[in-house]
Amino acid sequence: MSKHQKLSQAKVNEMWAAYQKKPTINHVVQKCGVSQVTVRRYRDREKWEERLAVIRAKANQKSDEDTAKMLARQARQARAIQTKALQRIVGSGFGSTRDASDAYFKATVEERVVRGEPGERTEVLLSEVKRRYAGRSEEKA
Repeated sequence: MSKHQKLSQAKVNEMWAAYQKKPTINHVVQKCGVSQVTVRRYRDREKWEERLAVIRAKANQKSDEDTAKMLARQARQARAIQTKALQRIVGSGFGSTRDASDAYFKATVEERVVRGEPGERTEVLLSEVKRRYAGRSEEKA
């Protein structure tokens, strides 16, 4: 291809599609049969890196929104199970009081997990960690 010969829009689109799949010059060269200079020229002229950054940012935002919706739904479901379990403990809704109690406990744990807290409540005091570490150091000496 002669120097600075303008590519067809179809070829530019093909190069852009290849760049989106794997944003490296060599990948576009191999997939589209053009020179590295041509790829660099169109990458810069068409602002492929900036366009790809915008696409990725939108995808991340959509993913974050979907995750937030999922977590909100799971929290609502956990609260609904808690409510039903409490109704059973007080009146009706589950097969037995034990089932209601188990469901309430599991829903409480699920709600904590959905909110980003640990599923189990465990606490280790700093003094305990220091004591254990000191014990190991003495054993090695």
